[in-house]
Amino acid sequence: MQIVVFDIGGVLANDMYNELLRMLLLDNGTSRQDFDATMKCADKAWGEYKIGAIDETEFFSRVVDGTTIGQELVKHGYTTSLEKNILVNLLKQKIRELNFSLFPDTLTLVEQVKQHMHVGILSNHTKEWIHELFSLQDGVLGKLFDCPDLVVVSCDDDVTSAKPEAIIYEHLIRRIKKQIPDLKPEQVVFIDDKLRNVQAAQEQGIKGIHFDARKQSIQVLKDALTEYGVNV
Repeated sequence: MQIVVFDIGGVLANDMYNELLRMLLLDNGTSRQDFDATMKCADKAWGEYKIGAIDETEFFSRVVDGTTIGQELVKHGYTTSLEKNILVNLLKQKIRELNFSLFPDTLTLVEQVKQHMHVGILSNHTKEWIHELFSLQDGVLGKLFDCPDLVVVSCDDDVTSAKPEAIIYEHLIRRIKKQIPDLKPEQVVFIDDKLRNVQAAQEQGIKGIHFDARKQSIQVLKDALTEYGVNV
């Protein structure tokens, strides 16, 4: 193996808006039907947000416009106002309070892997959120993943595509080859919390590991990497 590539949400850090809406709504008693409707609306807006077609304000504006989330937030005591700008700002505030956090065990593992080979990132993420995640804990992500060619994010101006689309994995391989010219796809291990993204990587010849840091111990990931010959 030449490089281990990590997803961000669910592997290196919390999974952003999914967990935010679950904590604000479902965990506070919102009906499954209303929650699912909110998630459907958010997922549709996320499709544009993650490739840089809209910004964070527009993302949350669409969630507020397309759902009953305002009434739910009032009911659960987060706000007394249904004004759109107040609701949007509240959601922007809450996602930072509740979701901007990194997983220390995975970060330690990255540090261990980096002693023996390259490490990289392939993530569906946004310009606002990726910037803030990289500033957390004295910029630890930037220190661990310090080669720009090896950090591929869906919102990058030269990417604007997202997992599980084949093109983003092709872009990843091209980027890695800037650092490792003789690289073959099978020399890449990719870790993601979503099985469909792992399967899409495997279709491109990349080795894949399905791992969710919120549900599995770090030993599970270590064992999987060891099977691919990665020293941890």
